[in-house]
Amino acid sequence: MTPTAPELYVRWTQWGTFPSIFRTHSSKNAYNDRCIWTCQSNLARFTRLRQALVPYFYTAARRTYDTGLSVVLPLHYLYPEYDQAYAYSNQYFFGEDILVSPISQPIDNQTGLVNNWPI
Repeated sequence: MTPTAPELYVRWTQWGTFPSIFRTHSSKNAYNDRCIWTCQSNLARFTRLRQALVPYFYTAARRTYDTGLSVVLPLHYLYPEYDQAYAYSNQYFFGEDILVSPISQPIDNQTGLVNNWPI
């Protein structure tokens, strides 16, 4: 096993803002840095964002109760007529109003960009 880049831990924290359970732990990989204080500013920022979204979470949960649709929806549930909605499997709607597009790849040091396009 190889060490996990701290950047990916930050990405994990960012991604964890939107699902119903927000956890900052990882696997049993001994190389993973579980010291949350190394990314404290990002963790604090996304924890505050999650806290600010609590009313939205409750509204989305009620909509789930009323309609039977999940809080997390694939793009094609809301836009079935667009072919692109089927291509982006790593993007989803959280409720009906928030489009989440998690970055799950490290930044390319040469370009400064992340390849987050469909695979």
